[in-house]
Amino acid sequence: MAVRDSLGEKDEAAAEVFADPFAVPAQTGRVCDWHEKPLCDTDLRDSESIKWKDNIEAYFEREVLPFAPDAWMDREKDKIGYEIPFTKFFYEYKPLRDLSLIMRDIEALEQETEDLLDEIKEDF
Repeated sequence: MAVRDSLGEKDEAAAEVFADPFAVPAQTGRVCDWHEKPLCDTDLRDSESIKWKDNIEAYFEREVLPFAPDAWMDREKDKIGYEIPFTKFFYEYKPLRDLSLIMRDIEALEQETEDLLDEIKEDF
């Protein structure tokens, strides 16, 4: 309430500052090019990472179409790659230092800082 009191009253006729992230933009204009080929909205483009041995068409029907029935694939843009999770295979656990040792180091740094400040104060 203190913020509103200092800023004044809310103008109900003012435009919204934040856009709704889940709002779907209204489709206005042509949806086909001059050759009547459908135009795609690049703002709605998405990508998926599919397991190596999974069939792409089966995955599309199982995981995408139930949630976006008007979705389609441009198979010319398919990219084949592999993700290697290095931390999963090469990570070696190193136990953390004991809390009492960490606190002792912090206290030593604080004491060193205070000593340096005292030296500076003596010079003035």
